[in-house]
Amino acid sequence: MNIYLAGVSCMGKSTLGKRLAKAINYHFIDLDREVESYFGTTIERLQLRMSMDEFRKKASELLQQLITN
Repeated sequence: MNIYLAGVSCMGKSTLGKRLAKAINYHFIDLDREVESYFGTTIERLQLRMSMDEFRKKASELLQQLITN
């Protein structure tokens, strides 16, 4: 079983996710960090280079890869 936290930026999803994963002995993945690692730059820079639709599409594709692996 996987647990996904979704919501607006800067609301504490990463902080809560890390704590929850530790409490229930789950592996935690921070999609923002995964996106930055995959593209080799920050989310802020990616959003400046891409349209929001393109950014969301790429992030969704990466999430799909993470889910299936």
